[in-house]
Amino acid sequence: MTKYFIKQPEALIIFLLLTVFFSASVFAINRTEPIVVYDDGEEIELVTPPVSMESKLNEIERSSINTNEINIWVFFTDKGIFTKENYIDKKSETWYNLSERNMIRRRRLGYDKVNFTDIPIPGSYIEEITGQGANLRYSSRWLNAATFEIDPSILRDIADLPFVRDIRSVKVSRQILDKPQRKVKKYKEGYDDSNVYGGSYYQLSIMGVPELHQANLHGEGVLIGIFDTGFLTSHNAFDSINIIYTWDYIQGDTVVDNEEGDAYNQHNHGTNTLGTLAGFFEGELVGPAYKADIAIFKTEQVDAETVWQEEDRWVRAIEKAESLGVDIISSSLGYGTSDGDDGYTYMDMDGNTALTTIAADIAASKNVLVVTAAGNERRNFWHYIIAPGDGDSVLTAGAMDSAGTYAAFSSPGPTYDGRIKPDLSALGMNVVCASPEDTNAITRSNGTSFATPLLAGTAALVLQHSFSSDTLTAMELLDTLKSTADQWYEPDNDFGWGRPHCLLATGNAGGVYGIVKDASNGLPMEEVAIHFHSDTLYGQKYTDERGRFLIPVENPGLYTFCFSMPGYSPATRTVTVTRNEKVEFHIDMAVPVDEKIFIYPNPFSDSLVVGVYPDSVDTIPQDDLSMWVWNAAGQLVFEKHVDIQYVNPYIWRTKTGSGRKLGSGIYIIYAEYNKFTRKEKIALIR
Repeated sequence: MTKYFIKQPEALIIFLLLTVFFSASVFAINRTEPIVVYDDGEEIELVTPPVSMESKLNEIERSSINTNEINIWVFFTDKGIFTKENYIDKKSETWYNLSERNMIRRRRLGYDKVNFTDIPIPGSYIEEITGQGANLRYSSRWLNAATFEIDPSILRDIADLPFVRDIRSVKVSRQILDKPQRKVKKYKEGYDDSNVYGGSYYQLSIMGVPELHQANLHGEGVLIGIFDTGFLTSHNAFDSINIIYTWDYIQGDTVVDNEEGDAYNQHNHGTNTLGTLAGFFEGELVGPAYKADIAIFKTEQVDAETVWQEEDRWVRAIEKAESLGVDIISSSLGYGTSDGDDGYTYMDMDGNTALTTIAADIAASKNVLVVTAAGNERRNFWHYIIAPGDGDSVLTAGAMDSAGTYAAFSSPGPTYDGRIKPDLSALGMNVVCASPEDTNAITRSNGTSFATPLLAGTAALVLQHSFSSDTLTAMELLDTLKSTADQWYEPDNDFGWGRPHCLLATGNAGGVYGIVKDASNGLPMEEVAIHFHSDTLYGQKYTDERGRFLIPVENPGLYTFCFSMPGYSPATRTVTVTRNEKVEFHIDMAVPVDEKIFIYPNPFSDSLVVGVYPDSVDTIPQDDLSMWVWNAAGQLVFEKHVDIQYVNPYIWRTKTGSGRKLGSGIYIIYAEYNKFTRKEKIALIR
């Protein structure tokens, strides 16, 4: 390294004078007017003038009357850059200081880019404030701000510094932790045949995750950051996790397990969520992204049965996570309700006020998908989503139960400015996760906290799939998940765009979506039977409690769909479904009829569906269905007797008993079931 020595006293004096001059000139810059430059068509504000702080200072002073220690945000007017040339130089320097993984992720945006938010804060600004007696907590280059622990007596001295733009208190949220329900060793419902997934099969299968696992997609090559309270990293479910980074923002070390000074349950919540996201315990628990790389951040301090959330830790964690090159962040935390004046209000949930929200949106602009919990506030005074879930560029996770309804606690939208939230929903009740009490135990928990890692892990698989072709950006990934979810055509403030489906999101299947309503009153119809078939596939599903359905179709082709319900005329649709295509149906079921046997469609082309309406959705018909078909000359061309207990409806492929394909024409069909009969003239059109 080259060393420089100043040998002459005169030169030393000149050097010191120049140093003082340049330092003074920085402080002498006029910061009462903005300095704006243009770079690649983008407007960059190098200097943002101070705002009026008097009312904020008064409020902070009132709230700190009985304390000698407060935490504040100090926002700076600038970063010591006052010309375009200096800005360009700083950008170049900043780009080459990024980690390789960060560069790779940003390049997926289609260009190499850093901007003003990436440039560091001048150390002299921090030193000037700490010189007043303040203790630095964290600095944020993204927000051009830092948090300090100060004695209230120096608050106005800091506010008077020329480079200070604004001052706010650090927001704190006090929330009750999600509680595990019980230990689980064997759970009879929702297991898979292979017994690999154990009780976690259901929470994954409703999103199509096992199918992607079978396609060798487990999160390899994706880096996920997880923010939470703490982690029992010795749990057996974590043995195979590739943890590349850990940091404890509470005690300032790399230990994310419980340590001296932590509450006994500090590691509970994080252990639960990490297991849900990336755990692997064969036959008991499988996370969706159990082969992803993981960066762990211990950000929230637990005090007995509550968690105190200080937003500056979260902001610092997301900046660090982004610098490591994370692709996805899973944060089962939030900021909203508070016992005092140091929290946010619902009016602040506008996407532009809460600092965690602003930071999450900045992360998205740098190609990071932030997945965050909607909150568990539906039944309390707050009711709505919490920050950063109000961000317009984040994936806000709602919780649903096993019946497909929204969980009673799951925070709904809209945001204060009227946008739909949450974005997507996943299972949030009785979710299988790792137990913090026993390294060999599995438990179940409730909360949007657990829908969050399920969605983050699912997103990781879809992102991994895209690596083989045109890699999705964070916003494209979010749009893909939303556009292939089961409520993409009719999002609401309970489920958002609904439950995602991996096969559709990765383009491994086409999809048929829709809603069925009663034509007489326009109300959704629950448990309508949907029979669908093509030349190579037959299946049956039912509408959910809101009359909706989603049918993934892996094999492209011509499909016929029949919608039937006891007491209603069947409705049919025949369409060509291709891979990557979504088809929407809006079916109005016709007025009730007396027919027991249904025959459709008429006219028909390649197949005819003949079936029996059960007395109820839980009733299985017992007798045989018999049918005969004659041509216009009165010749019997087809005869069939079907055990309707196992095959309902029966699909006739328009061939004779000997397998000869029938031609176009008019035919007569007669069907008989129990004491019911039906005779109908049908038209076959090739």
